[in-house]
Amino acid sequence: MEMKRYSDFTDEEKQEYHRLKHKEYRDRNRERYRAMVNKSLKKNRHKYFYKRKKKKIDARQLISRMKILDKIKSKNCVFCGEEKTETHHPDYDKPKFVYWMCNQCHSTLHRILKKTKL
Repeated sequence: MEMKRYSDFTDEEKQEYHRLKHKEYRDRNRERYRAMVNKSLKKNRHKYFYKRKKKKIDARQLISRMKILDKIKSKNCVFCGEEKTETHHPDYDKPKFVYWMCNQCHSTLHRILKKTKL
């Protein structure tokens, strides 16, 4: 039986050939391939995250800077009155508008919001 030359392959056969060769390469170099993919993901992960969450990050940084510069003081939890609080931004388009909540109330609020979100 004579071997078929690559130039005589149909487009489907060429695709299959390359798919199999790529799979063979990945199998032979699995660890190196994983390291390469992970390195690429780690390298660009912060760019992707920042683009997706830019308003959220900017709002958090603004409040943090305002607290450091004493332009804003933390208040008691709006639900239970606890003194140790964190901020909740209901709308990231208004970064200075925040609710002060204790960790427990804040977690509860997010669980409720997650359940009601469609």
